[in-house]
Formats: sequence, C-alpha cells, structure tokens
Amino acid sequence: MRCSKAKKLFSPYIDTALTKAEEELFDAHIRDCNECRSRLEEMKVMHNAFCSMERLNAPYGFTTRVMANINEKRTKRWSLFPVLGMVIEASVVVLVIMIGTRAGSFLGTAFTGQTTNISSSLSLDTFEAVQPNSIGGAYLAMMEGNNEK
Repeated sequence: MRCSKAKKLFSPYIDTALTKAEEELFDAHIRDCNECRSRLEEMKVMHNAFCSMERLNAPYGFTTRVMANINEKRTKRWSLFPVLGMVIEASVVVLVIMIGTRAGSFLGTAFTGQTTNISSSLSLDTFEAVQPNSIGGAYLAMMEGNNEK
C-alpha cells in the first residue's frame, strides 16, 4: 500500500470502519512506514483529545440558521447562463465592429471618385468670391495688376 492511500484510511482506521482486508493491508503498511506510523499516532492523540472533551450544546436556533445558510448557498450556485450571456454580448459587439469596418471600407471605395469631385469643386481656383463685373471684381483686378509689376 502506498502512503497516499494509507493517509486516506487514517480516520476510518481510528473509527474501526475498515473491512478486515483493508485493515490488514493498513497494519502492514504502518509496520513498515515510520512516517505514516507517526502521523497515525498524532491522529490517535488528537482523536482521544476530542473524545475526552466535554460535550457542549449548541445555542438555541443554531441548527435552523445553519440549514438556512446552506439552502441559501445552494440557490446561489454558479450558473452557465450569465457566462453564456456575456459571451453572446461580446460576440455581438465583435460582429457589429466587423460589419462597421466592412461597410466603411466598402463606402470608402464606392465614393472615391465623388470625393475628388467634391474637393475640386471647393478649390479656391474655381471659387470666385466676387462677381467679375462688380466693384469688388474691379478692385481685385486693379490689385492684381499692381502685384504683377
């Protein structure tokens, strides 16, 4: 028998809850293993100390409060549904972002020709601030003439 198996049998051995075959294997291991034998002796001393203690009664309503806490914790068990909901929300957000980037790249390529037309129509070369046959146009013509000299 291995020490890991023997350590699991300490309490049942002390409580005489082992089968005859298990008890014989356990006794054989305890005879050969000093570490398990000393651990068993420690547990026997602890067991005897607990057995010799005075028995105390629990306060009134203790059992009811403990059982209520147990039932409350059973209802608050971990559930897959909140986690599943968060995964679905994250998936929807990622999907919306992917659709948005696809739509943006599509719209960017679809209107490329129009954006150059719009920018060229707003150029100062094609935009006349004043009518050529007005006083402002005459003033600008005179000023341009002075700058050329």
